[in-house]
Amino acid sequence: MIYQSIDYAARGRNILKDASLAIEPGSICGLFGGNGSGETTLIKLGAGMLSPDSGSVTIDGVSLPENVGGRYKRLAHLDQETFLPGSMRVDRLVDAVGARPYAVKHYPSQLMPQYVDTLSGGERRLLEVVIVLSLGRDFVLLDEPFTGVEPLLIEEMISMISAERAAGKGILVTDQYHFHVTDIVDSAFLLTDGHCDELDVSGDLGGELRNRGYLPEA
Repeated sequence: MIYQSIDYAARGRNILKDASLAIEPGSICGLFGGNGSGETTLIKLGAGMLSPDSGSVTIDGVSLPENVGGRYKRLAHLDQETFLPGSMRVDRLVDAVGARPYAVKHYPSQLMPQYVDTLSGGERRLLEVVIVLSLGRDFVLLDEPFTGVEPLLIEEMISMISAERAAGKGILVTDQYHFHVTDIVDSAFLLTDGHCDELDVSGDLGGELRNRGYLPEA
């Protein structure tokens, strides 16, 4: 999945300028950037929730359909905002979206009879990740999957995401909890002034992020 020369402006501000990155099958790509740098915008453009002013998003050299339904045949998207209906029971929800086998494997069984709106924020976020990953799409865009989630649930999320990589999925992930991302990525980009600058992941990625001014000096 390739973002090629993406330009996007909103409210008179150029958020993305000639931004390009590639998400390879069977890999995790990390996207880093300060507040307001455009990570969520880039993910929404890939998911079809926004349209670029110029540039393209392609899979296997083919531009993705403009309509979200057609686009989601190849990719899945985890938004920052919750998308789960609070009035449904967890077990009925996972049945409705066809996620039961995946959910039984990865989601706490004692939470299955509960209503979604009784879950904690972390439990709800884990359920969202379970549902998105259960769809079996070729590429997955994860926007802030770990934020506000307790460490044990984050460990389960990382295990799931790593397993999807091993199964051949291409995954783009951004999160302000950067230390959870730096340990699992195969490639990484830093959004700076609207551009995607590729980072060297062969060594100390945290050190490179400090050198680039994204993280404070140790």
